[in-house]
Amino acid sequence: QSGGIASAWRLGALRAGVTVKGVADHMLSEQATTVAGDAGLAAVLAGLTVGVAYRNLGGDLWPADAATGAPAVGLPSELRGGVSYRIEPLHVTVGGEFSQAQGAASRLAAGLEWWPAAMLGVRAGTANLSDAVGQVTLGLTAMWRGMALDYALAAHPIGLTHRVSLGYAFGARSTDFAAEAEADAAARRAAEPPPVAVVPEAVRVAPAPVAPVGRVNLAVSDFSAQGVSASDSAVISEMFRTELIKDGSYDVIEKSNMDKVLAEQSFQQTGCTSAECAVKLGKVLNVRYLLVGTFGKLLDQYVLNFRVIDVETAKAIYSDDARSLSSQAQVSSSIQTMIRRMIKATARNR
Repeated sequence: QSGGIASAWRLGALRAGVTVKGVADHMLSEQATTVAGDAGLAAVLAGLTVGVAYRNLGGDLWPADAATGAPAVGLPSELRGGVSYRIEPLHVTVGGEFSQAQGAASRLAAGLEWWPAAMLGVRAGTANLSDAVGQVTLGLTAMWRGMALDYALAAHPIGLTHRVSLGYAFGARSTDFAAEAEADAAARRAAEPPPVAVVPEAVRVAPAPVAPVGRVNLAVSDFSAQGVSASDSAVISEMFRTELIKDGSYDVIEKSNMDKVLAEQSFQQTGCTSAECAVKLGKVLNVRYLLVGTFGKLLDQYVLNFRVIDVETAKAIYSDDARSLSSQAQVSSSIQTMIRRMIKATARNR
């Protein structure tokens, strides 16, 4: 049996964590206890995660009754290293692990995890690929707010083993999201070359803008906020505009121009997610396509949904979503992936 307190830190792409725990071992009528710790370090890049951990740093297991004269038993330490990759559209993570326990042969393990919903995850794998018999493992995780209930089942020739754990995460999780995302967007804008100022000719009336051949006008409506702040959803809208402008497949209406036109027409776009509202907004902006969406939070995970509405036909020509997002890096990566899929899927409509 064991129980303890865990703490984690994040620095850019690096993650670090430590655990201090109490360990108790029962054998017949005897009991031994000790205090130990675990430490780990991981690097996260897009959907790829590489990590290493060392478990059971600490003292020996001492018998509870010193009068028995039983000797202390060393707590076996263990070195682990692993790599995983998250397939975002499927909400599936696959991974492999190498472990070396003190006094035992090294082991290789592999498995996959699937999150069909933001609050529920299931997993399966094998604990030892080098074992001819094999050790199949199954698991289930349920999350609610900061709490997580985990159950694991392992099949072994000597019988089934069960493990149940309950955890609670506290501290800042989402309050800095808007500031972090805005700082990332500002850094990208600072890296881009400044625009070249063009002085218009005197006594010349500028013609109405015409989209280049092969491109059509598109506007991104302010995303509707669901369980997040309006500033968070505004940042998401701007990230979509930035990625679409960088791609260049559409002529994207700038946010400042949108606000000016809408103010002149006294049009309120907040919460405009229905096809009917999108058509009205698109006609006011004089665009062919309008991108509308929602950005929300379910428990401790972010959820993104968006659709592209054809203003002329009032039909949605494309839709996509991303769920189980837990960090600004995952949100940014998901937006880039969704934009690439959208551009490819809507190429025949341009």
